[in-house]
Amino acid sequence: SNGKILVADDRFNLFLMERQKEIGKSHSGSPGYSLQTVGQLHLGLLVNCIRPGALRSATTTPDRSDEEGDQFLLCTIEGALVSLKSIGNSAVGRMLQIQHAIQVNIQKQGSADPSVDARVDWKLFRSIDSNTLHSSSGALDPSGFVDGDLFELFLVMADELAMKTANTLNDGTEAGELVKEVQTIVDSFA
Repeated sequence: SNGKILVADDRFNLFLMERQKEIGKSHSGSPGYSLQTVGQLHLGLLVNCIRPGALRSATTTPDRSDEEGDQFLLCTIEGALVSLKSIGNSAVGRMLQIQHAIQVNIQKQGSADPSVDARVDWKLFRSIDSNTLHSSSGALDPSGFVDGDLFELFLVMADELAMKTANTLNDGTEAGELVKEVQTIVDSFA
């Protein structure tokens, strides 16, 4: 709706594409646009349906939708239902900063919990670009998406990660403040 297009591929990735400049008219006379990737995430699930909509509990107040951006439901062939919500530019910058600090510290923690290592690794974007596939890892860091699951994982591991993550942010945020901020972010996804 705002010039952005959500796309899924056959390698379990999500892309957020944004219209750039107009490149001419199509045969039908409608304008054509070049697209640029502004977000990428390895979902790990094969999406077969993307629809506007949101998961809501029976107790959700109807007026809440006025303050929220676009929301989408993604259905997968594995039977999962994924909720995606757009976030305003003012909030997303801080969320991405916190997300990066969490990722750095979960990866530094290393082999203490192999399931955590696997959780972070499978979120890496798997590129369909042949040049990237021939690289050593074939994976890129996700970008342009705030990963609510990663924030929830941080809350589960807050005792181990909060101070390290606050230090990585290096902006004066205390560990306790960071945990509260992440809890607020998680609550906003609900």
